[in-house]
Amino acid sequence: MKLAVAFLLAAPGLAQVGSDRIVLGIGPWTANASVDTSAWKTFGNGPSHTGAYLGVYGVGSTEFLWNNIYPQDIQQVAVKDGVVYASPWQYFGDAWLRALDSSDGSQLWKYDFDQCYSINPPTVDGEQVYVQRGNHSGDTHLWSFQSDTGVPNWVAPHAAQWERYLAPCVADGRVFVNGGYYGGMYGFDQNDGQQLFYLDLPQYDQWVPSYYGGRLYSFVAGTLMQHDPANAAIDWSLALGWNWSGWSMDRTIAIANGRAYLVNSDGLYCIDLTTGTVAWQYAGNFNGTPAVAGDRVYVMVGGMVSVHDAWDGSYEGLCIGSGAVLQQPLVTDDAILFSSATETFIFDRAKLSLRDWLPFGGELTLADGRLFIAGSNVLLGDGIWAFTIPGPSEAQPNLIGDVEPWRLVGPEPEVHSLVTITNSGIAPTGKYTAQLRLSDDLILDKDDPVLRLLRMRSLDPGESISGTMRLKWDSNLTGKYVLLDLDSRGDVSETDEANLFPTGAIQ
Repeated sequence: MKLAVAFLLAAPGLAQVGSDRIVLGIGPWTANASVDTSAWKTFGNGPSHTGAYLGVYGVGSTEFLWNNIYPQDIQQVAVKDGVVYASPWQYFGDAWLRALDSSDGSQLWKYDFDQCYSINPPTVDGEQVYVQRGNHSGDTHLWSFQSDTGVPNWVAPHAAQWERYLAPCVADGRVFVNGGYYGGMYGFDQNDGQQLFYLDLPQYDQWVPSYYGGRLYSFVAGTLMQHDPANAAIDWSLALGWNWSGWSMDRTIAIANGRAYLVNSDGLYCIDLTTGTVAWQYAGNFNGTPAVAGDRVYVMVGGMVSVHDAWDGSYEGLCIGSGAVLQQPLVTDDAILFSSATETFIFDRAKLSLRDWLPFGGELTLADGRLFIAGSNVLLGDGIWAFTIPGPSEAQPNLIGDVEPWRLVGPEPEVHSLVTITNSGIAPTGKYTAQLRLSDDLILDKDDPVLRLLRMRSLDPGESISGTMRLKWDSNLTGKYVLLDLDSRGDVSETDEANLFPTGAIQ
């Protein structure tokens, strides 16, 4: 259904490429599923693993709600529809999956597995919960459970040795996981567990592929690959080099705005997914999985989080904690959260200053106005701690854009990119103006010609729309960018005023 553009016009300074005018359209706009701040379904909060929570953490006190103590470490929990799904980190010990009421921690159901080497973090999607149980070849499986009862739906075997895994990636009716006797990647049908493919990859564990824009991405031992999600066929690969430091990756890829952000052994990388090439690199001894939100990337380095410009990698600041930061920063519209094994830190996203501190450490999940810490306290031991977050002090909208990689389409030919605009705030945006500008770089200059001026209707809180941007391809466009400048006239007072979202380089 057509939703948003009141008019599309050729604004003054419409670009000329050679002797031909750029023919550009955008739309029709169609509605997406609304932003669901009541759920955190998997590692990184979705199959693209951005680590972003589309909502406001708020300024004020983080209030204790409940805790459950267990005899084992707990891995990052998944949350959906007021239910917390939890599994333990264990070594040939008791293996289980629990469902808890998110409001008070009471147990709704529990499934006990046979004793095994590893039970791994859960992913919840739709009415199913997915978890891998690892116990060497012949006794390693991907399990699907009914989310409301804990009854198994199906169990799919896959090859393995003694491995641990990140939470399964669920997208496009499929479940993607790390596995294989000598390393690799599997795809399974989400509904019945039928194996769709296996791809042999280097023998590393503790990673999972990422899904974005209809393609699947793996990153193992310094090589990034783009795959067809139906059969894992490789579209392209990019070798970045790799310094071996063990047989566990302990990371995956965060993907947004047509770019993949990842930590290699020699630094932080941004990969343009249109070209399959390095957009920028920032050298450093980083670790884990970056988080990306708006125009910034957040990456762990020791007991700190380093902040970088998402478009050129330039250093913008440092959030200083203590101890080794775990897994991935968590970024909201207004805050940066990260934790060590014993402490959690909440920083202001704009000022990079400390807002709050908690004497509990572990892996973080944010959903439905609650912060869940799966980890430990020096006095109380291991368990899950739940807190109520302050929330927004005023009702504000917040515009977020995402621009997928360019695709060459048709005999003309044209290049297409899917544009998504979301209001992650809690107030309507009101009508606003956006621009599409043509640029030689990723910086908006006053001389960058306007391709289109867009009059956009108001977006309600949580509303998200998508439309296809179309350019008539011309060889003179190669290497240029289109800049999506949301709220170009400053009509909307937002939580985060960063509104420039560039495409990948046109090819």
